[in-house]
Amino acid sequence: MENQHCPSCGSHLVVPVRKNYDGGLGCLGLLLFGWWGLLLGLLGGGGIEMYCTRCGFRWSPGGNGCGCLAGCIGLIVGLIITAAVIVLFLMVLALLAG
Repeated sequence: MENQHCPSCGSHLVVPVRKNYDGGLGCLGLLLFGWWGLLLGLLGGGGIEMYCTRCGFRWSPGGNGCGCLAGCIGLIVGLIITAAVIVLFLMVLALLAG
């Protein structure tokens, strides 16, 4: 394994930690589905991320330290498209029923 260093401060004092909750997915769930959407952040849990003990910065191992949005852009776009399709489907159903 290569010697990891923090992309923020350059320190080599980094440790791997288990990720329990993904705040980015939780916020996306909140925007799309209301308060119950916060549970979507639990889907991002269970992974491993690196933690700098010097500055507190967190990033995905092997990543470039850009954060969740850069790594999960496909998932976010997919969720938005899925939500839009569901809304359109419900609108068509409402038009056919009424």
